[in-house]
Amino acid sequence: MKAAIYDKAGGPDVLRYADVPDPVCADDGLVIQVKAVSIEGGDTINRATQEPPHPAYVMGYAAAGEVVEVGRNVLGFSIGQPVTTMGMDGSHAELRSVSAKTSWAVPDGLDYGAAAAIPIAFGTLTSACTRLGGSGKARRCSFRAARAAWALR
Repeated sequence: MKAAIYDKAGGPDVLRYADVPDPVCADDGLVIQVKAVSIEGGDTINRATQEPPHPAYVMGYAAAGEVVEVGRNVLGFSIGQPVTTMGMDGSHAELRSVSAKTSWAVPDGLDYGAAAAIPIAFGTLTSACTRLGGSGKARRCSFRAARAAWALR
């Protein structure tokens, strides 16, 4: 399969589009055929400042696509199902192996590009709301998050 990889930290010039082995499906995971990715700030910051854990590192936190393989311990997902996913790496590739715990069904009518952007944004929002504690700001933040989630359904 093809993937966006890098071997050392640096600017965009360290990225390469290369052939890498297909990912393996974990017993508690999924493999998806990636249809869209969300390029997150952390993707660019890590590439620029952190040496990758190994050569030919496949970058990327967030991707949406169709399930092509389901781990033997996974319930609630099926082949061909549209999902959005989040993980520490591996999204910028044709295929992605990811935990089922960080994968969610995509509602009918939501395109893959929008679906790919959901996990990190809502995770950031949830974290921000949690840090505000029981204040009125937290209630307003939670209401806005719920309203945004309702709009996406």
